[in-house]
This record gives sequence, structure tokens and C-alpha cells, in this order.
Amino acid sequence: MPIGRYQIRDHNSEFVIGNVEKKDEGDYKCEARSISGTDSVIMQIDVQCTFSTCQYLLFIAVIIYCNFNMTI
Repeated sequence: MPIGRYQIRDHNSEFVIGNVEKKDEGDYKCEARSISGTDSVIMQIDVQCTFSTCQYLLFIAVIIYCNFNMTI
């Protein structure tokens, strides 16, 4: 995904895709690392639209929240 189409915010816990497009759908992996180890989750984004509704996605953003409760 080109730089400028996404943002990583809130101490690397949010991945924001701006101006969502059909080609943005797929699997996204969220991974947390610490001295205790590594944990990850894969989230599947499915962009559902018809030709007439896809034009309105230009103003829609998807936010993927990556919240892990890791203890040391």
C-alpha cells in the first residue's frame, strides 16, 4: 500500500486506511512484541460495494485497532 494511503497512530496501535478501495481488501496482520514474547492476530477486511456505491467510499476510512494485553 503506498505511503499516504494509510496512517499508523496511537503508539502503533491503530492502522488507518484512508479512502478505502476495493483493492484494499485482504488479510492484515497485527503483531505485538515485548520482552515477554510475541502475539499476533490476522484480520480480514472485506470491502463490499457495487459499482454505484464504490464511488462513495472515497470518504470512508477503515481503522484496525491492535490492542494486546501482554503482561511482563
